[in-house]
Amino acid sequence: MAATHHNLPEHLVQQILETAPPLAEQIRLDPQNREFTEQGWEPVYSASPHARIVVIGQAPGCAAQESRIPWNDPSGVKLREWMGVTDEQFYDPELISLLPMDFYYPGKGAHGDNPPRKDFVPKWHPQLLELMPDVQLILLVGAYSQKHYLDGVHAPKAQKNLTETVRAWESYLPKFLPLVHPSPLNFRWQAKNPWFEQEVVPALQKSRLSGCFSAVPFSAQRQDVFYFWLSASPRVTVMSWVEEPRLTFSFRLEPAAAARTVPLSSSLLFTA
Repeated sequence: MAATHHNLPEHLVQQILETAPPLAEQIRLDPQNREFTEQGWEPVYSASPHARIVVIGQAPGCAAQESRIPWNDPSGVKLREWMGVTDEQFYDPELISLLPMDFYYPGKGAHGDNPPRKDFVPKWHPQLLELMPDVQLILLVGAYSQKHYLDGVHAPKAQKNLTETVRAWESYLPKFLPLVHPSPLNFRWQAKNPWFEQEVVPALQKSRLSGCFSAVPFSAQRQDVFYFWLSASPRVTVMSWVEEPRLTFSFRLEPAAAARTVPLSSSLLFTA
């Protein structure tokens, strides 16, 4: 099957494919993953020591494995919509790390994709999360990640089923936020549980900013120039921007304090 990128711009696709996440070579060479490496498959995930948000899903689907891009399917499009982030933000590991419960496509089962391997997460997730000391929020997407991380020891225990766990989302903050899987196949669940988009999605979009980006208007000398005071801890560095239809910026946090001058149009959309 030819790899597809679900309308991702070509420059972003290249950026994703050229960015090697930490521990990738060790994961490829692990005997546990030999059969995948021999097929020419790459582990599908992203990570960075600077990440502030981690998304832990199930396992790459077939399209994600073929394209080597996590969440490269309609589920990923929906997840980005729920989070209120752009493609560029979602796929910037300096902002958001994407760690499935398995980094390889598990194949088809009788009722959809097979579950992720149970022994994968205990081996690799702790090593990767240890490299990300600045993480503020972990999104647990689907039942597999919720059952593993909401274990009653490191976090309050998951409820009797996914619906009740997601309904109790406030119990797991500020570290975790459980979500239903954004698969189009879950449209009946969403129809039966309208509270999810009414309560949880707005909280998710608000939480993505909390502790992750810090910048407020400071002063202006000309109509088309804004000065941003970037708080003493941390500093925000402009990573990328898009001029159409409105000027939109992506930022990265740095340890030192600074102020930056950014020329902007009066139609600024401040996207963090």
